[in-house]
Amino acid sequence: MKSTRLGTLPYALLALLATGARAGVDNPTPENFIRRFYASAVVLGEYLYIDGGELGQLVNGVQSQPSYPVNGTLSVSLKSAWTNETVTMRYIKKSAPLQNQQVVWVNPSTSSFFAWGGMTADSGPAAEKEVWKFTADGFGSGDWSQAIPYSVVAFNDAHRTVSSAFTSVDGVGYSIGGTMKSTVDSSITDGNETAVQGIITFDMGSMDWANLSSAGMGPYGTTMNGRLEYVPFGPKGFLVVLGGSVPPVGVLSQYAQQDWNNIWIMDLGTKKWHHQAVSGSKPTNRERFCTVGTQGLNGTYEIFIHAGYSTPTADTASDVFVLSLPGFVMFKSPNSGTPRQDHACVAIGGNSSSTSQRQMLVVGGLNGARANAAMDPDPWARGLGIFDMTEMVWSSSYDPQAAVYDSPAVVKTWYSQGGLDAVNWANDEVKTLFVSGTNSSANNGNGTSTSSGDSSTPIGSSGAGMGNNNTGAILGGTIGGACGLAIIGVLSFLLWRQRKRLQATQQQQYDVPPDLDKTSADGTTHVWNPQSSASPAEMPAWPRQPVEVDGTQQPVEADGTQRPVEADGAPMWYELPDQGYAHQAR
Repeated sequence: MKSTRLGTLPYALLALLATGARAGVDNPTPENFIRRFYASAVVLGEYLYIDGGELGQLVNGVQSQPSYPVNGTLSVSLKSAWTNETVTMRYIKKSAPLQNQQVVWVNPSTSSFFAWGGMTADSGPAAEKEVWKFTADGFGSGDWSQAIPYSVVAFNDAHRTVSSAFTSVDGVGYSIGGTMKSTVDSSITDGNETAVQGIITFDMGSMDWANLSSAGMGPYGTTMNGRLEYVPFGPKGFLVVLGGSVPPVGVLSQYAQQDWNNIWIMDLGTKKWHHQAVSGSKPTNRERFCTVGTQGLNGTYEIFIHAGYSTPTADTASDVFVLSLPGFVMFKSPNSGTPRQDHACVAIGGNSSSTSQRQMLVVGGLNGARANAAMDPDPWARGLGIFDMTEMVWSSSYDPQAAVYDSPAVVKTWYSQGGLDAVNWANDEVKTLFVSGTNSSANNGNGTSTSSGDSSTPIGSSGAGMGNNNTGAILGGTIGGACGLAIIGVLSFLLWRQRKRLQATQQQQYDVPPDLDKTSADGTTHVWNPQSSASPAEMPAWPRQPVEVDGTQQPVEADGTQRPVEADGAPMWYELPDQGYAHQAR
């Protein structure tokens, strides 16, 4: 394994020299914990993994320095319940470079995630251009190793970045925009920070690397400190760029945060960008927030947006918003969390394969409005907060038995009242893809997208990417409850009526005297029909031998009796368990 080096010292040794040998202090007790920030959080199987970033804590009751780089990776079991006070975190030794705000791409099919880019902690020199892989062992531990890209030319042409928007979908990682500086990319030797264009893609199976154009996304094809989510609409799904800032290409100078009136979306099938209007209660312009995407039961897909730094208010937010698709409508939660930025979010649940996990775990973050923010104690124990995305309430407890995610009541009400009919679509192409197109089957394997800390099987699909009408699915879900009771009532009545018929005809069968078995003098076989106007006493018996009606050979029972038929040759009786025959309604 190759080590990144400064002079002759590998990163791990530099970290030990700078902070002392302290493997255990990357996992302080709740009493000693102060702040965690710039970290990443991912779910693999039944475990949560927290990696990277910096940590502030008390040492012997005193905080001697604001923060230091986290030397290892932490894991948390999702198999049993815990609170942020009682949670057990397992420490895993790390050989990869210690980075802040790194890009993390998750590949559940191989129980692994990949780390790329980021900024060296403590403002140290940039790490070498490498991709690192963490492979989980399924028991809460794992190993780090360097991943060798297949397409060397494309890899060498890429620049390491920080502050990019990233996610992973069906084994492919995406990173859009970001910035470069001397603590990020070794090719930058001055003190400037530069905004870049482009989309990096990384196939985590083949290790293939590619660089795509971001032309068509906004005025410059750039984004900084925003978030990227995958949504499963259209044949291949969409990438949705959320918030952040939009700087001109080159050295950072004047730039503005992106508003929420419109958002940029890219069709993964055509690689074409679209600009779609958003309605509802929208956040202030902001960056450095976190997002989680999850699939609703009624054919919708919701993206939850928490906190972040807002330039218009010059403050760190604490609120939660939800963007619902395909309606492109936003709602504000009545319950806010605590002010934070530079935090990670991930959807968690006992069944990690579920596409509808309802608990959003928030990991770390700073209150950027505070002086010496790294030394400001986090109001959440160990920097962990849990948000129930269905009820939109906060908790300090994780429940592995929690029900699957269902859209919040305010979201379902909006669709049931015809909100989808009033969407101001950018064009017919976008409307077709989101409302009446086929859903994508691409997913990252655990149902949640992995942006900024951490989306999903196709809506309305069994997982095979079948087509469906999303409008029908949504309307079916929202009005289905109103119609359900009526349908159940009708079915119950029909079932009751059928049972009464069967009881009556069974009684008729058993009431037939055994001495009615007769045959006409001319040898004609007669079949008794209980609905006939003829009296049973007037009907001859069935012969105890096979006969033909209209030339059709009729079945003979095990005891030698023949099963009666109607005049058209169709069986008049069907068998009931241990009850002989009953008349078949026709």
